[in-house]
Amino acid sequence: MQGAEARGDWHRTKDLVSKGTDWIIDQMKKSGLRGRGGAGFPSGLKWSFMPKVPVPAAEPLAWLYNPAAARLA
Repeated sequence: MQGAEARGDWHRTKDLVSKGTDWIIDQMKKSGLRGRGGAGFPSGLKWSFMPKVPVPAAEPLAWLYNPAAARLA
């Protein structure tokens, strides 16, 4: 993470996150980005299914990945 920040990879990320989850999801929907699965499900729509529960700043956040659902091309 520190290396990415040193290279400027996280430049202005805080500004984007501060716009809120609804704005981010709307941008994802507008982008037309789709998953790589067979159905090509829209990523923005998938993200909109996540619960809108505020997370206290002190709690760690985690991204979960299900490798059983992934396919290799």
